[in-house]
Amino acid sequence: MFWVYVVSKHLIHWLYLEIVLEPDQWYDAMGVWSGSSTFSPNGAPFIIYTGLPFPILVHIIVPISFVIILWKLHC
Repeated sequence: MFWVYVVSKHLIHWLYLEIVLEPDQWYDAMGVWSGSSTFSPNGAPFIIYTGLPFPILVHIIVPISFVIILWKLHC
């Protein structure tokens, strides 16, 4: 399972930009599953998501750039 970055001006037609999360490491080799994006108290965006294999691990990623398209694993 992948997470994809999409944008829309009116929530009817969508523009698909980049894959944000993909199962490319041992800790999420069986998929990147449920999660959420939010902002820290200082206003920095981040994503928390779960990955497999077992035990299910929780990961935090932060954006690499100001346009918030490229992300990197934080911990």
